[in-house]
Amino acid sequence: MLAHTEGMENTRNVRTRLERTRVFVLMLVVALLSVSAVAVPVAAQDASPEPSASPTSAEAACQSASDLEIILGFVRDSVEAESGLIPVGIGAVAALSEARTLVELVGETYRPLVEDLIVSLQDLRATIGDLDTLDTAGAKLAVVGETIVDIGNAMDAVSMQLRTGCPEE
Repeated sequence: MLAHTEGMENTRNVRTRLERTRVFVLMLVVALLSVSAVAVPVAAQDASPEPSASPTSAEAACQSASDLEIILGFVRDSVEAESGLIPVGIGAVAALSEARTLVELVGETYRPLVEDLIVSLQDLRATIGDLDTLDTAGAKLAVVGETIVDIGNAMDAVSMQLRTGCPEE
C-alpha cells in the first residue's frame, strides 16, 4: 500500500512539473510574440499613407487604460470559468506589459496608481509560479483570488482617475 501511495505522489509531482513547464513555455512564447510584433518593420506599410494626426499623450493613455481593462476582464473571466492557470498567466503577462506602457503615458499625478497596479500584476505572476507550494486546491484558489481582488482594486483606482479625462465610448 505504501508503494502505491508513493507511486501516486510521484505521478502527481511529474504532472505538477509538466504543468509548470507548460505555463512557463506558454508565457515565454507570448512574451516573445509581443516583442516580435513590436519589431515589425515599418517598410511593410503602404509607401504613401494618408497623413494622420498622432494621438496625444492623454488619448494614448486612455486607449492603453481601455486595453488594460479588456485584458483584466479576460483574466477575471478565466478565473471565474476555471479555465486553468495558463489563460490567467497569459493575461497577467499581457496586462503587465500594457500597464508598463500606461505608466509611461500618465503624468506624475497618476503614476503611483499605475505603479500599484504593476505591483499587483507582478504579485499575480509570482503567485502563479508559487502555487505548487500550496497543499490544497482551495488554498491555491484563495491565493489567486486575493491577488485578483488586489488587481481589481488597483485598476478601479486608475480607471476612476483617468475616466474624467477620457472620452466616452
